[in-house]
Amino acid sequence: MHELVQYLSDGGYLLLFVLSVTYALRWRSQLGVDIALFFGAIATVVVLAIVSRPEADSLPRAVVATQALVIMALPYLLLRLLRDLDGVATALMRGVETGLALSAAVLFVFAPPYPGGVVLLLVGYFVAVQVYVFARFLRAARASRGITRSRLYCVASGSLFVAVVILLAGVAEMAPGLEAALTSVTALLGLGSAAAYYVGFATPRLLKRAWRAMDLREFVELSSGAAGMEQMVSSGGLVEALEQRVAGMVGANRAVIILWDEAAGSLTIAGNPIAVPSEQPRSFFAQRVFREQQPRFTADATRDDPANAEVYRTRGARAIFAAPMTFGERRLGVLAAYGPRPSLFAEDDLELVRMLAGQIAGFLVFRELLRQATEMRAQERANALREEFLAAAAHDLKTPLTVVLGEVQLMQRAARHDPALEPWRERLEQVNDESLRMRRLISELLDASRGEHEGFVREREPVDLGQLARETVARFAGRHHRVAVDAPSVLVAGDGERLRQVVSNLLENATKYSPVGSPIVLRVETKGAEALMSVTDEGIGVPDGERETVFERFRRGSNLNGERSGGMGIGLYLCRRIVEEHGGDVSLRSRLGVGTTVTVTLPLLEAAAEEAPSRLGMEGAPAYAAPSAGGGR
Repeated sequence: MHELVQYLSDGGYLLLFVLSVTYALRWRSQLGVDIALFFGAIATVVVLAIVSRPEADSLPRAVVATQALVIMALPYLLLRLLRDLDGVATALMRGVETGLALSAAVLFVFAPPYPGGVVLLLVGYFVAVQVYVFARFLRAARASRGITRSRLYCVASGSLFVAVVILLAGVAEMAPGLEAALTSVTALLGLGSAAAYYVGFATPRLLKRAWRAMDLREFVELSSGAAGMEQMVSSGGLVEALEQRVAGMVGANRAVIILWDEAAGSLTIAGNPIAVPSEQPRSFFAQRVFREQQPRFTADATRDDPANAEVYRTRGARAIFAAPMTFGERRLGVLAAYGPRPSLFAEDDLELVRMLAGQIAGFLVFRELLRQATEMRAQERANALREEFLAAAAHDLKTPLTVVLGEVQLMQRAARHDPALEPWRERLEQVNDESLRMRRLISELLDASRGEHEGFVREREPVDLGQLARETVARFAGRHHRVAVDAPSVLVAGDGERLRQVVSNLLENATKYSPVGSPIVLRVETKGAEALMSVTDEGIGVPDGERETVFERFRRGSNLNGERSGGMGIGLYLCRRIVEEHGGDVSLRSRLGVGTTVTVTLPLLEAAAEEAPSRLGMEGAPAYAAPSAGGGR
């Protein structure tokens, strides 16, 4: 049994040596070299013990001394790991190196078996340094979080087991009668140290997943925000809390979430762009990670990126882990964790940073969607309040306006029969026209307030679109514009009053936003099974990028100046809604400063009847023949 335990322990240490050499070759850092040296020293002791086991009593003195010296070097090699990981005072390093040199002198001066005093000094030196190393690893574990903490606890435990093994070996050396009793105990402790170091330095995949699951669960709980989603969106300190948690989980001094600013085309930290554009070949470490979309680790950024070495020194960022934050195809930024010294478990910490970067990317996208949803709810509430106000205001305005119209029309009738009132006839006509215009605007306000919830079109019947266009143009005669009409008879199925409103709104816009005296052309024609009506002007035009937004409620072109500030941005919105309810479409072509053409497309009467005859009330009705495009010219 004792021999089986010993073989298991020896095999474990030899495996750790192979893994540590592989790690050192992959990461090429001083820390990796020191880990390989530590397990290389243990492997040397194991190999020498295996080779000399059959003739242990007849080994040359130099071989015995060398084997003992390698064992005495173990605490010093662990101290070098601590120096790389957490820093060790220079005086302490020099003291331990001096103790190791004196141990070498003693081992080669005295012949084995060594005197009791020599054994006591050597064991005392070894145990003292090893216990110090154990205490420092223990402190580092308590200062860490998650998987790093668990692994450092295992490394501390392995170091303590080694100290106890050497202590018991010293006791057995000084009291040979206890050797048989202590052999099994030291073998078990040796196996325990190998197992603890294996779990710490080369954590099995299954155990690693379990530890990571615990880390990620805590991280998800934090990013979900226990205070509620609304507070999460507005919490400025949540990002800082996430950064602190990431730093603790990977054993780094600090972590930072670097976001991609699409508008500026740069990575930013807390809204401030970092200096070098990400497309330049020589750029910061995080920018290379973002550009290449691959997680990376550097044990010495000042060495790998000398052009920016001073920046890394200023921020204490010598060892850096960085992973891209990407959600689907969307690149959101980079998660970076850094510190003045490399991590003891760089490969696994880099994988953890990659997983956390993905989690943060999902959180950022969710937070943005939540913010947009909050804004949309606020906008919907504001729209509802505005619609309620407009509806109430329009209803309140209609009553006094009706009285004004009635009085004006009475005065007009009186003026026609009283020559003394002849000079007022033109002014009364103007007041009447403006009152009618105001009534139309109030009706449009009411339409706009109900437009998202109710339809506009009521009863449909055959409508001569050409005749309707000509009649509407006649109302615009004498308004300082020449309106040319090319409108043959074209039959469509629709609500005549609503279609008249469409024509009126298009002509109103054309006259309002065109120079006085400039031509306006209204054309009606057919194309296949569709009727086309277009209104063309030579006005100010619509800016690029706004040719769709001008059809939204209360939206107007950004190029409208104070002189043309009349209007509420309702006309085109109503046109599109009315036409779409007729099964048609409205499109706009425009050149800024040259003019605009708005085209209305409607199904011809025959096509509309075939599509939905019952809707038009036309079952059994005679078919109306739509004239050809040139039939009315």
